[in-house]
Amino acid sequence: MRFNEFEVTVLREAYKTNMIMQQNGTGQVSTKEIGTAMVGVATAGASLLQIIFVGSLAQVWGMINGLQLIVHFPLFNLEFSADFITILTMILKLATFDFPFVTIETFTFDNFPLGEDSIEKLPGKELEDRLDELSYGSMYVSSNMGSVFVIFWFATLGLILIAIGTLMQGILPVPLKKVINWLKKVLLWNFCIRIFMEAAIEISICTVLNLRFGTFRNVPWGAFVNHLYAYFFAGAFILFPFFVVIHYCYNFGKLEDEEFKKVWGDLYEGLDAKRRVTLLYPIIFVGKRLIFNFLVFNLNSRPHFQLICMLETSLFIAIYLFHFRPFESGLINNLEIFNETCTVMILIQMLIITDAFQTGKDTDVYVKIFGGRLFIGMLGLIIVV
Repeated sequence: MRFNEFEVTVLREAYKTNMIMQQNGTGQVSTKEIGTAMVGVATAGASLLQIIFVGSLAQVWGMINGLQLIVHFPLFNLEFSADFITILTMILKLATFDFPFVTIETFTFDNFPLGEDSIEKLPGKELEDRLDELSYGSMYVSSNMGSVFVIFWFATLGLILIAIGTLMQGILPVPLKKVINWLKKVLLWNFCIRIFMEAAIEISICTVLNLRFGTFRNVPWGAFVNHLYAYFFAGAFILFPFFVVIHYCYNFGKLEDEEFKKVWGDLYEGLDAKRRVTLLYPIIFVGKRLIFNFLVFNLNSRPHFQLICMLETSLFIAIYLFHFRPFESGLINNLEIFNETCTVMILIQMLIITDAFQTGKDTDVYVKIFGGRLFIGMLGLIIVV
């Protein structure tokens, strides 16, 4: 199709105008709202499906793995037009669940002081803007994670009560002993494993931001707690693969035992527990999110390399899933393979719209617009499936 000079000029200027992704009173869409909705697909959606499927981690993994990373792809150094954002909004309304907005300030009655808040020293102003658009505009874990942090907060309080109750078991009255036993059944340890896995990408991004900009020195107690959580999460990510390999392989013969499942079973629920190789899947699941995190914060100036690395990672995971088929259910295996295939296709079309693959001609505008529409189509397909 050929365009005359006037049509090319109009479309080019319209595309440039659409690059303005902030609410400016002219009816354009705010990407902060879109970003919040995109992250909500992965977090709130996972929580709702978890309830629907009676707490089955295996059944929510398909949805999380298919959407959680994809909705964070705008953190890469790419440009998206407003028509892409507008259409994406309509798709996301079908997939985003409207949960009440809950923060730690609500539960502490605004007695959770944080102090100064800034992430201005990040490499590149564009990265700071994109993080803010996706609701990661704070250096504090509690501010970025919102209601997810509240869950961790109450889980931490529960674990502290369990530790104190265990030490004082001999002198506690019967009602308190029942409370402690109930907390043990709820929190030790499947609940902690479940929330860590489901929020891994959110935790990793918030941890990096707080480790870079947070401190223990001369800060309010809320900021001190945030920095403490950041170090705890960093340690958890480092130890996680060793924990899986050592603990679960050592107790491999107990994986089918009901008592063992009640405490540790959520990590491998739905996986074929008769094969050790399937225990690699939780490590791969978390590892992919850590790779994404590294690419976002360390290769911001090279978007094409970011996409190539994620593409290779997704291809590796697709091969693993296709060859080993780690889940007991054939449906979940096929769903995981489908999700990785869609992710690969999305990354390929995103790679085409980077500056490294542009020709400098007028047709580049249409390539980027068409690429955005392909992204929407693939995302809609994942949501429907």
